[in-house]
Amino acid sequence: MPKQERKRGEIPWKTMALAAGAALLLQLLWQPLWALLIHREAVGPGWTPVLTAAGAGISVLAAVLALGRRQRSGRLVLGCGAAGLFLAAVLLLSLGYHRAGGFPMLLPGVAAAALGGGILAALLGGGGRRPAAKPSRRRR
Repeated sequence: MPKQERKRGEIPWKTMALAAGAALLLQLLWQPLWALLIHREAVGPGWTPVLTAAGAGISVLAAVLALGRRQRSGRLVLGCGAAGLFLAAVLLLSLGYHRAGGFPMLLPGVAAAALGGGILAALLGGGGRRPAAKPSRRRR
C-alpha cells in the first residue's frame, strides 16, 4: 500500500482514534495479568497504582508505534492526541465501574504514564525512509 503524503499541519484524526482504541484494548488485556500477579502474591497489593500506570504507558507506546509508523510529520500530535483520547475513554469507562474513592487517586499516574508513552512513541517512531534527494549535476 503506498504511503500517504500528508500536508504540513494536517492532524491524523483517523490514526489517532485507531491508536487510542488499540491502546485501550491493550490496557484491558493487561488487567488480568496484573490481577494474577497480585493474586499469586508475586507483587504486593500496594503495587496496583504502579502496574496500572505502567500498563497505560506501555499500551499507548505500543499502539502509537504500531499504528503511526507511516506518519512522517505530526508524530508528536499523534502521540499526545492518542494518549488524550485513551485517557478520555478510560475515564468514561471507569465512571461506571469505580466508586469515587479509588480511581481518582490513580488518574494522575495513569495520565502521566499515557502521555509519557505517547511522547516516547513520537520520539522513537521514525516516519519510514524518506526518498533520497535527486543527484544534482555539478557544473565545471
